[in-house]
Amino acid sequence: MLTNLYQINQSFDCQGIFLNLSGPLSQNLMVEMGGLMKTKMKLEGSDSATIRKAFSVLVELNHNIIHYSAEKDDENNENKINCQYGCGIISVGKEGNHYFLLSGNLIDNHRVKKLRTHLLMLSKMSKEELKTEYHNQRKSNPDKDSKGAGLGLIEMSRNACRPLEFKFDRIDDKHTFFTLKTVI
Repeated sequence: MLTNLYQINQSFDCQGIFLNLSGPLSQNLMVEMGGLMKTKMKLEGSDSATIRKAFSVLVELNHNIIHYSAEKDDENNENKINCQYGCGIISVGKEGNHYFLLSGNLIDNHRVKKLRTHLLMLSKMSKEELKTEYHNQRKSNPDKDSKGAGLGLIEMSRNACRPLEFKFDRIDDKHTFFTLKTVI
């Protein structure tokens, strides 16, 4: 195990990952992670617009995991405390002159088709089309399956310097592991 952790750290370094959190994620952890990310980016001389975009994406990724992860950490909560946790992984790194944010979590298989279709649609839109889509979505009622306003993926696409990258790995009859990459 001790050797494996060193190898994991080396792998992160090779991939440019400087911040990683895996397990149950919450609003409080996101605030702390965001603070660390902002500090690192400031020390590297990033401008305020880049830092703001990265923080906005971090918030959206965290919310997606909290709301849509098929794996919840509060399932065995004996005290029945109202917890807002979802399990997943978020990584922040740098490749070349760009920062990237990765997230991954289990989702229910029935969500895959709709999510893939939505991501493909967004990937084909120009910045102006994304702006229009954002404003149209704000005016409409959220989807019945949505736990927010339905703006997160649009907002991430607007902040990204290239289309969002995504992958779906089917785990079993019930779950798929969803991976999303945003480059700022």
